[in-house]
Formats: sequence, C-alpha cells, structure tokens
Amino acid sequence: MVTSRSPSGFTLIEVLMAMTIFLIGMTGLLALMSSALVMHRAGLAAGTSGHHVDGIAERLAVEVSAGDHWDDDAGDWIDVSSRRFDDGTYYSVSFEARPDGETVLVRVTAASDEAGLAGARPVPFLLTATPDPRESVAQWRARAVRRD
Repeated sequence: MVTSRSPSGFTLIEVLMAMTIFLIGMTGLLALMSSALVMHRAGLAAGTSGHHVDGIAERLAVEVSAGDHWDDDAGDWIDVSSRRFDDGTYYSVSFEARPDGETVLVRVTAASDEAGLAGARPVPFLLTATPDPRESVAQWRARAVRRD
C-alpha cells in the first residue's frame, strides 16, 4: 500500500519573507541605537559644560571683584570671546552693566566644540562689581591702603 505524506518544512518564499521581516526589525533597532548614542554623547557634553559653568562663575566672581575684565579707557566690560578647557570644552563670557551700577549681568556659554558656542544657550547670573568698575584697580588698591 502506498501512503502519501504531506510535505514538511518551509518553502523558500516563507523563509525569504521571514528574513525580510527580521531585517526590517533589525534595521529599526540599529537606527534607535545610533540615535540613542548621539543623545547620550550630547547629554555627557551638556553635563560637562554645566560643571564647567559652575567653575567659571566662581572664578569670574573673584576676577570681577578684583577689577579684572574692566577696561578703564573704554569704560566698559571686556567679553571673553572663546577659550578652551583641557577636556576640549569651549566657553565664552559676555558682560552687561546693570543700571544700578553695582551688579553685572554675566552670560556664560559653554559647548563641546567651538562651532557649538553660537547655538548654545547662555547661562546668566549676576555678580557684584566690587571694587567700583568705574575706578581702576590701582585706585581701588590705593583707597584700600589708605583705610588701613
């Protein structure tokens, strides 16, 4: 007696369709991973920049109180255009005199590369300008010596 068996296994078309669906899924997964890596790097750069902004703010408070960044001849604050930290982070500082004459609005911008400074969002904060920025550092020191 002859018995007929039903064919077992997958046809070539079924295998090709399964592979196509698998490859589409893997392509989407790789695209997600690459965008996640870009976002991770941007987050690290933002964290590093934020850490540097805190240090810059502390240093600027000391420098402004010592009379640095003030141009006696022009009677205005001197901006810091672009400087680089050892880790490759760039920063710039702009100063704006406030109407009260005692405080200075400082805007610090930090980015992971120099080209990124133009598009980075500045971090503003106020500093007390002591000594009086209208007098030179030499005049301030002379006045401080006379008080002693």
